[in-house]
Amino acid sequence: MKEPTAKVDIWALGVIFYQLLASKHPFQKRDFIQTLLSIKDLDYDPLPDNISSSSKKLVSLLLQKEPDNRPDAKALLSMKEVQVVVEKVLKKLCATDRKMAAKLIEEHKMAWISDEVMKQD
Repeated sequence: MKEPTAKVDIWALGVIFYQLLASKHPFQKRDFIQTLLSIKDLDYDPLPDNISSSSKKLVSLLLQKEPDNRPDAKALLSMKEVQVVVEKVLKKLCATDRKMAAKLIEEHKMAWISDEVMKQD
């Protein structure tokens, strides 16, 4: 068995995104064993039709069975869909902790963050 890498966090992010989009756990089945098999086989229901194709594609990418097929954090942050979400989160963070938001932007080299994010409301 391979040692887990940071790619397991990417998979977990896929689970979280799925939950946020579908309002349910992607692998939840009737009992514990079926849930484990669902995770092992990567057997989850498709996201609802009202979810954008780009969101569906992102979840599918994050939930890849093979860790090497999942994007790393740097690749994720280069995706426009992810950048939009990160900007919204950072804008909310600025309202309560501007220094922390600035530190995150600098540490993670998020040059694509718009100046508007750091503006005081």
